Amino acid sequence: MHAEVNGTGFPLAYLFLEHNGKCGDGIRTEMIMKFVLHLKEKGLDPNFILTDKDWAQIKACNSTWPKAKIQLCRWHVNRAITTRLSSDQMVT
Repeated sequence: MHAEVNGTGFPLAYLFLEHNGKCGDGIRTEMIMKFVLHLKEKGLDPNFILTDKDWAQIKACNSTWPKAKIQLCRWHVNRAITTRLSSDQMVT
């Protein structure tokens, strides 16, 4: 979790989760939910949340801060588009 003050970003908190493909989305969402609830209890009330389209993170943040706007990271969006356009799954 990062904050921006006068155009400069700085870290507020980090959550490291092991992702070996063995845990379901529900477990990840639950862990992220506990993390963001702790931040809310400490007084964090963001206007917007920047994410890389991690659905567990989006669900947890929407539940915790329903008025915050969820925004996707431009770099991750561009990468997803490029990957999709270059994949064999594209139908012409």
